[in-house]
Amino acid sequence: MFTSYTDDLLGAMDVIEALKELSGNTESALISARTSERIDIQTDVVIRPANASERNRYAYQTMTVDVSNGGCMLISPSPAIPGDIYWLEFSEEHLRVGSLFARCMRCRLVSEGVFEVGVKFIVPIDLESALSSSKSNDQDAQP
Repeated sequence: MFTSYTDDLLGAMDVIEALKELSGNTESALISARTSERIDIQTDVVIRPANASERNRYAYQTMTVDVSNGGCMLISPSPAIPGDIYWLEFSEEHLRVGSLFARCMRCRLVSEGVFEVGVKFIVPIDLESALSSSKSNDQDAQP
């Protein structure tokens, strides 16, 4: 059934694993599965499609609510599709992680034109280093 898709970004087994992961996306399961502390931090993030050939097709500005080593919660003016992979470009003002791939784990409408988007980083980040390098650069910039 999946043999024609093996050359895609995700192989057949990756697709099946992603579907299993998404099917267990209840709020209590997400909270219990967190392996790292979430830090409340607000910084700008631009969301783009992960596929390089479509990366310039659209982009929209979001803001983090909180961040952990494994993912973050965003407030967005547009919905993200659970299961899809996105290219996130973080503002380096408060958090130095650069750009990275993330899978949308959940998206819900909060109010008209406001969505809460939970993403899981494809490769976990070192949040402590990202925060400390941002703080040290802020101190270097002060006279």
